[in-house]
Amino acid sequence: MILFRITLKDYAKTLYAPGVPGRWNRRGELVIYCAENIAVAALENMAHRMGQGGLGGDFACMQIQIPDDVSIQAVSIGSLPPDWGLPSSYAVTQPMGSAWYRNNSALLLKVPAATCPGQFNFVINSMHQDFKRVEIIGTTPFMFDPRFKSIDEELVRISKKPKK
Repeated sequence: MILFRITLKDYAKTLYAPGVPGRWNRRGELVIYCAENIAVAALENMAHRMGQGGLGGDFACMQIQIPDDVSIQAVSIGSLPPDWGLPSSYAVTQPMGSAWYRNNSALLLKVPAATCPGQFNFVINSMHQDFKRVEIIGTTPFMFDPRFKSIDEELVRISKKPKK
């Protein structure tokens, strides 16, 4: 299986797990978020960067090879509350992902993509024994559509306007 991760070019050379908290992990849990396709990877980046002026950065799309025989644990959409995609629902999703991480029985956690219904993200546990079998098989430059960059810049400009 090939997964995709869009990141700043400087971070695209290694499988780096920073330990920052996310939807499916708590601070200190060394995971890497990937998407099943480039479009979902782009949407995830936009969801996190939009309005911060970051879409004009120097990005790369990593293609990450996952061996077909690795273990995958899946979170079904039916097991989640209706509002699970909201940031306020991290209190629900983080414990689920944290339990998977601590259990360490599966390399991957397959999770619904909050940015695109019917699509999936994968969380890689960098502490799992099979992590050494995961490899970057390619990186390509990635640029966000100029229309999105313009919206991003406008949101930054608006946020800096003095309130009346």
